[in-house]
Amino acid sequence: MGVAQVAVPYLGTQSSQRRKRQREPWFRKSPEVAHGCEGRISLLKRRHGLNRCRYKGDAGMGRWVGLGVFADTLINIGRALIARRTPQKSTNAEP
Repeated sequence: MGVAQVAVPYLGTQSSQRRKRQREPWFRKSPEVAHGCEGRISLLKRRHGLNRCRYKGDAGMGRWVGLGVFADTLINIGRALIARRTPQKSTNAEP
């Protein structure tokens, strides 16, 4: 399925080979990627109601998630444009 390396940490009794593998940089970096994805999914569920799909089938699910991601991207673009237009307040203003 195209998965090159699987990184499932195991904290119980381990062989020395498994401990050595879990200390490799690629293995230590993998949970960071997973946490980022999970955070994004959680945000989409909260902000855009992606906890329940309104379409039927796999194609409908793909459409539903795609629309949610698109909506979130538009919100982020809007926030960036507003931040760019709004003048920043100076903290060193004279009284």
